[in-house]
Amino acid sequence: MAAIVNTNIGSLYSQMHLAKTEEMLDKATERLSSGNKINTAADDAAGMAISTRMVSQVRGLQMAVKNANDGLSMLNSIEGALGEVTNMLQRIRELSVQAVNDSNSGSDRLLIQQEVNQLTSEITRVSTNTRFNAERVLNGDLKSKSFQIGYEGGETVNFTVDDIQSSALGAHTMTSTARATIAAAAAPGANSTTADADIIINGDRVSSTIDVGANNSAKTVRDAINAETGSNGVSADARTYAKVLSTAATATYSLKINGTATGNLQIGSAYVADAVTKINQISGTTGVTATAAADNSFVLLYDNQGNDITVENEAAGTDLDVFAVNYDGSTNAGAKQDLAATGGNDAATVIGNIKLSSSKAFSATQSGTTGYFTTGSSSLSAVSNIDVKTASAAGNALDTLDGALEKVNFMRSELGALQNRLSYTIDNLTNIYTNTETAISRIVDADFALETSKLTKAQVLQQAGTAMLAQANQSKQTVLALLGP
Repeated sequence: MAAIVNTNIGSLYSQMHLAKTEEMLDKATERLSSGNKINTAADDAAGMAISTRMVSQVRGLQMAVKNANDGLSMLNSIEGALGEVTNMLQRIRELSVQAVNDSNSGSDRLLIQQEVNQLTSEITRVSTNTRFNAERVLNGDLKSKSFQIGYEGGETVNFTVDDIQSSALGAHTMTSTARATIAAAAAPGANSTTADADIIINGDRVSSTIDVGANNSAKTVRDAINAETGSNGVSADARTYAKVLSTAATATYSLKINGTATGNLQIGSAYVADAVTKINQISGTTGVTATAAADNSFVLLYDNQGNDITVENEAAGTDLDVFAVNYDGSTNAGAKQDLAATGGNDAATVIGNIKLSSSKAFSATQSGTTGYFTTGSSSLSAVSNIDVKTASAAGNALDTLDGALEKVNFMRSELGALQNRLSYTIDNLTNIYTNTETAISRIVDADFALETSKLTKAQVLQQAGTAMLAQANQSKQTVLALLGP
């Protein structure tokens, strides 16, 4: 081996390895002090790119969880207010049922009306004043709103909260065209409903076609409509009212109601109560009940199922007036029918009326001119207009309240479903967030056990390298000894 002094090869190698050791020591120290395995792009270019995208995802997930929780809080507030509105509607319905009962006097019903008015005003107040984050939530302002529940654009949940002011709550109704009676010379005439006059109902959910055959009673049509309620959301009720009166104060009649004889009776104002009694005695057979007008001027016949009512006058030489009456029993429909039994018998058939109801707007169409309906749309019977000052009005209020309750219950069920969805959304987002954070940790977090071992190794190598560098520098001193005396 040559003895040289111009170049210290050992020292150079020692310096080179000592520099690498210093770099290793610095890297281990940096990772241990920062806790990160990747501190610069040079540490792991691909890992940094992946982790950066994941960090964006994590931050988006964190905000999405917050958004979902905020949305859940809003829905909880809305649902709580709707619960109170439901309670008030139930109370108004309870009061309406009370007002229907004729044990109440007019002054009693006025007192009931006062509470109804207070409750309807409170429903409107709740609707206009319920807020979340200063935003009104029950007055119709929350239409086509959305919650951002993901970390990317378009990951939204859309929802709408309808207006629940008392003027916007109620039943959407449509009543069939009032039907005139059909007179016959000797026997009850057939129901005049035309054949194949289908009713098309365009409800909130779907359009339905109701098959109406010739001579179908209001009850038959009602049942056919209600068979489709689950599809179109529209339900039907049927009633038949007939007014019977006589201008002959003392004339005696021999009547048949739906083919069952009443026996001889008089219908003059002095005898109306007796006529009502006799008609009601056979109501179990006929299905028809009778009430007297307040001034005893007529007898009102009623079938609460919407069956046709036939009235026959068998008393020769007498003249009886029969009117069809509208759905609520208050207004005559069409011209009167004179049952003058000149030939021993005269008869008339009174056709019932149908009332369609839904919590949502709808329309109904029937072809022809003699059907139950003509083309038209429903109108809203609002809770704000509820009147319980008469038994008849209180009875109609029940339909309005049932529609209002159905709407509020539907809103609550929609909100409840959305609340459950958001709860699951939060759970899922939290799970994704946790797994993504775990993945980021595997990429960027320093392994302290590994880095500590690297630090120890670097420290040992540093000490060894320093010692060897000193040895390499010292080794050239032996060459100088050759130059001595």
